[in-house]
Amino acid sequence: MRALSWPSRLAFAVACATLLAGAWAFRRHVVDDTYISLRYADHLASGLGYVFNPGENVEGASNLMWVLVLAAARALGANPLVASQVLGALAALATLFFQLGLSARLSGGRPSAIGPWLTALSAPFALWAVAGLETGAYACALTAATLAAAHDLAAPRAHWRVAILFLIVALLRPEGAMFAGPYLALRLGLAIRGGSPWRDAAVPITIFIGGIAAVTLWRWLTFHALVPNTVLAKVFFASPRPENLGLLYLWRWCATGAGVAVPLALVTLSGRAAGAGGVTALLWAAIALQMAFVVAVGGDWMPAFRFVVPVLPLLHVLAGQGATDLWQRLRPRLAVPAVAPVAATLAAALTLAVHTYAVRRQLQEVEPYVVGLARGHASLGRWLKDAAPPGARLAIADCGAVPYFSELPTLDLLGLTDSFVARNRHRAVAHHVVHELRPELVVLALRYVEGPPALFRGFFKTDGAVVADTAFTRGWLLAGVWPFMPSSYNLYVFARRGVRLRAPPPGALGP
Repeated sequence: MRALSWPSRLAFAVACATLLAGAWAFRRHVVDDTYISLRYADHLASGLGYVFNPGENVEGASNLMWVLVLAAARALGANPLVASQVLGALAALATLFFQLGLSARLSGGRPSAIGPWLTALSAPFALWAVAGLETGAYACALTAATLAAAHDLAAPRAHWRVAILFLIVALLRPEGAMFAGPYLALRLGLAIRGGSPWRDAAVPITIFIGGIAAVTLWRWLTFHALVPNTVLAKVFFASPRPENLGLLYLWRWCATGAGVAVPLALVTLSGRAAGAGGVTALLWAAIALQMAFVVAVGGDWMPAFRFVVPVLPLLHVLAGQGATDLWQRLRPRLAVPAVAPVAATLAAALTLAVHTYAVRRQLQEVEPYVVGLARGHASLGRWLKDAAPPGARLAIADCGAVPYFSELPTLDLLGLTDSFVARNRHRAVAHHVVHELRPELVVLALRYVEGPPALFRGFFKTDGAVVADTAFTRGWLLAGVWPFMPSSYNLYVFARRGVRLRAPPPGALGP
């Protein structure tokens, strides 16, 4: 790989600084799901096992390797939440360097900083790097694995490290296993055509499939399931919400302006990159697989298009090469004076303006959630830790921050960490909670709709079915209301009759 030109060095340095500045701006945005992973990590580091509730073997986290990393940080004495944000930011920064390598493979040796620059300008990429989940590490691992695969396909012999990298991608997210398919298929195709010995296909295929088989066997022996419980809850048994349909989700992403990278990337199909061996095919295959995954399973309720973020670095590498190819086609027709210093200054100013606008707009979108999670879920969890009687059990749909801070045994009403709920519809779950489990505490996401008639309306179907059960209204009493986002719902705390709780703090709305 050739050295970067000085304009590219400047652009890359600006990209790194811009990404870190964006990550710092979003440092307060930690989503509720993060605390599920943190609870698993805390229990694992404490010797209780890979469990959400001690004694219950349910895999309710979708990011096995990320939980293992956070558990290791916890065992070493680090704050797992801080560790998740620092590691996520470092992984996002490393992604920019891997993008340089991919751009060099596409262009025949001359790396371009356009791809990293586009990634650094992406507010969603910076936001999800420090949200506490595995997204930043997942994007980094996928970019690194794709770069290693690109080198490997051009080498005379296959190397085992490529299969290991794709295995890491699969352990960070269950659907990550699909990204190894194009590389393994290309390796197998080379062997079939006689372009490489069969050993070059057999080694990576054996390592990857063997690793997946080993993890699947462990999962079956530990949880009696072939996939994480979250897959069952989110994909197979969840009722799809119209606003989260996959195609609509992708359309909204394109409408934000982020989709401008797509037409630039399409230029690579007819430019110099089209002849870059299997590199272009690898990149497009990964992007297509992720988009197909979104269409198949639906979008995400969280802001900033988390499901698109993992392949943004790959898309931006293609867009950068597409922009270069387009410029090389247009340059002979244009009389462009040598004004490199002026162009660099204008580009730096444009970067600052675009990034500032994008970050401010994204902050305005997520700020109500950030504030609501702190004053609602986190505050409620801390209060329940002291207010709940010993041995009290909790049922709640938002099973992240409240269980994490309260440390109470918890039934997840959405089924992420409970196998029974994951396999049954909301009415059966409500009956299971009210008539069979009868937990001491129930927290419901409700809206109070004034009459006539005045009634509670559940934000989640299970919550609505619970509050509509006459046995619940007779057997549980409202103990307090914690404000979350009034435009969506607040958290209503109900205690079973006979369970005594101390008075809610001043921040609660009261019963």
